[in-house]
Amino acid sequence: MKGSSFYGHGNASPAKQESKKEGDVSVEDQIAQAEAQFGGGAEIKMSEHKTQRDKLADKAATSRSGIVKEGMEQSARSQDYKDADEFLSKSENKNTASDAKQRLADRTKKTASTKEALKNNPDMTQADIDKMMSGG
Repeated sequence: MKGSSFYGHGNASPAKQESKKEGDVSVEDQIAQAEAQFGGGAEIKMSEHKTQRDKLADKAATSRSGIVKEGMEQSARSQDYKDADEFLSKSENKNTASDAKQRLADRTKKTASTKEALKNNPDMTQADIDKMMSGG
């Protein structure tokens, strides 16, 4: 409809309009939460660019169906990076492939040690598991 006031007069098409989902948190809110949690001296560094691995992890996140349970966000994000590393490990670029294979091997070692710790201490919280998997 050429003469319609909906098109071309400052109104964005429905596909271009941002829809904010319930539970979405803006960057400003995340910074405020970090400052409240860690004090006013918290410095949050934002990456100026995303690596190929970051872009692949983002694609993996959008291709996943279902909802991530509260408290499992770090595990889900870790799985996205694992999927990205698995894809990169098959890359024709030998440096990229070897780096990805090394990250996968390191992840396998951390997973095994975390499972062993969980077997010895079945009362571990998800936060403890996340801390062990992140190397902390």
